[in-house]
Amino acid sequence: MSAELLAALAPLLDRLHKIVQSDGKLRSEVAALGKALAAWGEPATEPKPEPKPTPITPLPPIFPTPLPPAPTYGKRFEEPPAAPAPAPAPATFHSVSVSGPHTEDGGGWMPQEPSVIAGRCRAKSEACKLIAKKIAGTYDDTQFATGMAEARAAADKWPKCSLWMLDMVSLSRAAAVWDDLAGGYLAAADAADCLQVVTDPAAKADPEQILAALNLAAEAQSLLFSAVIDTGNARPDADQIQLYVTVRELAAARNTYIHRYLRRDDRVDPRTWPDLRKRIAALLEPFLSFQKKAGNTKKVLANLKFKLKRAAAAENPDRFDEWPRVMELLDEAVGGGIAPSHPELRDALLPVVEVIPEDVMVPVPVAAIIRELDRHLAGATANGRPPTPPIALEPLRGRSVVLIGGQIRPHDRDDWIRAFDLTALHWIEPERDLLEVERAIADPDTAAVFYSVRWAGHAFADIRRLCAAYAKRLVRLPGSYSPQAVAAQWHAQPESALLVG
Repeated sequence: MSAELLAALAPLLDRLHKIVQSDGKLRSEVAALGKALAAWGEPATEPKPEPKPTPITPLPPIFPTPLPPAPTYGKRFEEPPAAPAPAPAPATFHSVSVSGPHTEDGGGWMPQEPSVIAGRCRAKSEACKLIAKKIAGTYDDTQFATGMAEARAAADKWPKCSLWMLDMVSLSRAAAVWDDLAGGYLAAADAADCLQVVTDPAAKADPEQILAALNLAAEAQSLLFSAVIDTGNARPDADQIQLYVTVRELAAARNTYIHRYLRRDDRVDPRTWPDLRKRIAALLEPFLSFQKKAGNTKKVLANLKFKLKRAAAAENPDRFDEWPRVMELLDEAVGGGIAPSHPELRDALLPVVEVIPEDVMVPVPVAAIIRELDRHLAGATANGRPPTPPIALEPLRGRSVVLIGGQIRPHDRDDWIRAFDLTALHWIEPERDLLEVERAIADPDTAAVFYSVRWAGHAFADIRRLCAAYAKRLVRLPGSYSPQAVAAQWHAQPESALLVG
């Protein structure tokens, strides 16, 4: 007879006993009833020996001491009181500053990091799978003992992770019940992970996605509540309560009402855990894809920085044999979501951008990075850089020159004018019309034309044709704009080169 039935019969028997003591006739009738019941139990013939029942090997308790008394949870599944409460502080599980009812030691429950709840739920899921295999007969005693040791070792990695299912032997002997509880723990773990990811500000989830995550978590904790009860354990699981509290706190912090699964009588069928896990995975998939993409991007960026440092340190950057791989990594970085103006890309490229060989093929996404670098350099200041001393290029003294390059860099323009004693420097930016370029080249005061290989926006063939037409010297600048580098290219390229081709 169950303890519940005995508890229900006890007050009735007490009342019956008092009545019998005062009523002689009723006392006689009760005595007669007792004799008749006793007669039923006397065997009419010699009883046949009954076969001994096959013993069921009970799940051995690990701890001989009884379980501690259940904490008082209060009306944790009821709606909050109607009296207005002070507005809760914003909840965040990345800095763990959540306003809860009380600390756990004080009889209440505080929300915990969802990732911790998820870890404990997965450890408990493995313990439930172990019990299901034991009941189904697929594990013998030795395998079960080994599995218990492994399960406890996994649980010890998480704070306060109690594998109660391994310490209570008077529970369900249906393997399907334990399989569903294992699935319920996995669904709760998935829901907790989903909350951890979606509520992270870095995820930039919209309100609808956060609401969906809260609703799925509410459903998961309700499913886990039902699955625990199905095992015969009348005490709710601690992580189910923690997930419940987490959902309530997050919803309150966002002034959101969760319509389902937060009441004791609004339960979820434990057998539906596979479908619930699929829905959680569908919500989480885009966030995990973004995280994976971001992780790959960080790896690409680290590899890129390493190779660019080697390129900057190379004695002869023109002969650095990994420029093609550098371009591939730059392409991957942009394709992985890094903006062309990303500061890390800029800082890594600045030391080498002007020494990239002109014969290295630059992919279209990488060209966007080059343009962003050009804009950055155009807005940079001289930063206390001393002016370049005069450089004797007599054909340029007292004349103007044309520079066909990227964005105008005021400090470089002023440095050219001072160093070469120019009257003017006509800096032709990439978006200028070719007719404007021709007018600048045709100007009688123009002594020479400088063509920046890396930054120019006009085809070299067009510029060479115009220079030949107006008999102006053309000098290619493969890299730096510094007056020293310009002077070096002036001397390295013979004047007759403009007539070639």
